[in-house]
Amino acid sequence: MGDIIEKGNTPSTKTLSKTGVNAVFQLAGGIALTILGALPTLLSTVAGGAIVILGLAGISSKDKEDKKIGAVLTVAGAAALLAKHGVIPFIKVTGAMVLHAGAFVLIGVGIFNLIRFIIGLKKRS
Repeated sequence: MGDIIEKGNTPSTKTLSKTGVNAVFQLAGGIALTILGALPTLLSTVAGGAIVILGLAGISSKDKEDKKIGAVLTVAGAAALLAKHGVIPFIKVTGAMVLHAGAFVLIGVGIFNLIRFIIGLKKRS
């Protein structure tokens, strides 16, 4: 991670593009989770179920990165479903906490990677 921030180290194009793409997707994922938590119950149920199905498809993939993304999607979708339909209040609150914590973390990491991307661009110019 520190390869872009170190002084005198010009990042490669591959590293820089990967950091930029990660930043965009992390920010988009965090915003999507925030919106998912704010949706009405019916829409949240449909979206959460679709996310769980996409996540399970990713987990069944042979690619290592797809498995990671699939696990994250499955947890996010399940958290959305639990936040709206948790029978026991503790489970409902836990689902909402996981959903909002995930959104917060994704947005934070996305901002960090965006800063790393901008610093890397400035070093290249």
